[in-house]
Amino acid sequence: MNRMVLVTGAASGLGYQLTKKYLENQDTVFGLDVRASKEARELEREYPAFSFLNADLSSSRSVFEAAKVIREKTDHLDLIFNNAGIYRFEDKVTLEKTDMEGFSVMYEVNAVGPFRVVKEVWELIGDTSILVFTSSEAGSISDCWRTGEYSYCMSKAALNMGIRILANAVKDRGVRLLAVHPGWMKTAMGGEGAAVDPSASAEGFIRLVEQIDEIPPDRIYMEYDGSPLSW
Repeated sequence: MNRMVLVTGAASGLGYQLTKKYLENQDTVFGLDVRASKEARELEREYPAFSFLNADLSSSRSVFEAAKVIREKTDHLDLIFNNAGIYRFEDKVTLEKTDMEGFSVMYEVNAVGPFRVVKEVWELIGDTSILVFTSSEAGSISDCWRTGEYSYCMSKAALNMGIRILANAVKDRGVRLLAVHPGWMKTAMGGEGAAVDPSASAEGFIRLVEQIDEIPPDRIYMEYDGSPLSW
């Protein structure tokens, strides 16, 4: 369809699957990640419409440099998938055992990073653009059940607040925002015991985008199958 698509975290997992599926659909994809994977390089060789760019979402300068390349190659973005995120297994402990030194990097990548991206490509976002953020049910305050994983949950809750603010800011335009929980995926983050294949999650994300006109504008936070989540 030759849409202009930006995917962060494009080198692996859900981001890779989204990148691959949009390239197969003959769209142009800009993929950002902190480093390239073998799979991402293979996509570069196979698809001339794919541009892989190194970007560390915790660094404003790094995101600026990647966005500069994107701005040189297109005057608009139809879809933005702010998917990149990090997790620390060592945070699965109670508060007294939690290493507080890891909070800042978690926040910088998971909560601030997506908005660094949006800020630097702001001029490419049109009234029909769709911005999809990979959130998590872990970011829900009203439905919180955990007794640990402070830094990850807090970073996703902060991400959700940013999404709500941005949604307010663009409510008079046609720009749509979605905050989507991808499910417990079989990735390095989710582990082998996880229930959802990244390809299936990506298909869910794509269905939401394709059916965006059927989703009420005030319904933003949801599962990858479209089931609503509570903020």
